[in-house]
Amino acid sequence: MRPNYIDLQNSEAYRIVLSLEHHEIVHFVRKYINCNSSFALFFKAFMCFSILIFILTLASLIYSTPSIWANLTGYFLLGVLSFFLLVAPHELIHGLMYRFYGAKEVAYGVIWSKLAFYAIAPNFVVSKKEFIPLAIAPFLVLNGIIVALLFLSISNPEWHCFLWGLFLTHSFGCIGDFAMMSFFDYHKSKKIYTFDEKNAAISYFYEAIT
Repeated sequence: MRPNYIDLQNSEAYRIVLSLEHHEIVHFVRKYINCNSSFALFFKAFMCFSILIFILTLASLIYSTPSIWANLTGYFLLGVLSFFLLVAPHELIHGLMYRFYGAKEVAYGVIWSKLAFYAIAPNFVVSKKEFIPLAIAPFLVLNGIIVALLFLSISNPEWHCFLWGLFLTHSFGCIGDFAMMSFFDYHKSKKIYTFDEKNAAISYFYEAIT
């Protein structure tokens, strides 16, 4: 049975592993996206492979029709900027996953100084088994849709490059989700629970003592 946040804070059966203040998220992401975890390694390999495929695709398009390189660049940059259109659905998917697990309240916010968007369920405890699907869901759903559109737009070079810009930027924008999953993987020998405190803007991670 999932403990509640009061159990985590007051029971001797649990001890705190990390309290993450949200304004320190960049340091957290940098640490856990560069550690030797399966999620961190997958994310970096995925980004490198995706960028390589894009470069080869772009080179092929420009080689076949050199005169359209400026249009392709413009549409790609438009796709990069359009990433912000995906912020709301990305966070909404996180929120729906929290609701699926039983959270009564979901809050959304942004740390403008870090350009970090987030969805939290205040004081709602989530285990590792629940957190991994919650964190990766937007990456799978939205990137899955974009990949399908990439295949459909292959005959339209401009919109194909637009979708590549959207795909690469959204994929990189999932770095925080992968860092969180990497944290759980890094501590895979421990049974970790986490919850967010809304007013204090802190995420807590507790370990079950066996």
